[in-house]
Amino acid sequence: MRQVELRFDSFGWEALESEADRLHVAVEALISRAVAYFESQMSGGRQAVQLPSGEGSLSGEVRVLELEIRDGTWQRLRREASRQKVDVERLVEHAALLFIADLDAGRVTEKFL
Repeated sequence: MRQVELRFDSFGWEALESEADRLHVAVEALISRAVAYFESQMSGGRQAVQLPSGEGSLSGEVRVLELEIRDGTWQRLRREASRQKVDVERLVEHAALLFIADLDAGRVTEKFL
């Protein structure tokens, strides 16, 4: 288990909670799946894996969540965050939003659901 501090505005938290409810999972489980999905996308050269440039939002609600993330996955996320020059928590936030966008678009395979 990894404890992470994530920040989303009210729309972001509502979108995550809505998707978690739809899938009958906790928000923590949804974000853990999002991280695994993001890891699967990292090696494919997909542009969406790159975080948008900028500092990111300093506003929004911060929540500390316990996520189930394997050690190897966590290490790869840390390396990717370092490569992109962002905190790993920012990468997890991006992974969560990318996941729900890809769920909506029908791009996520069954193994992540």
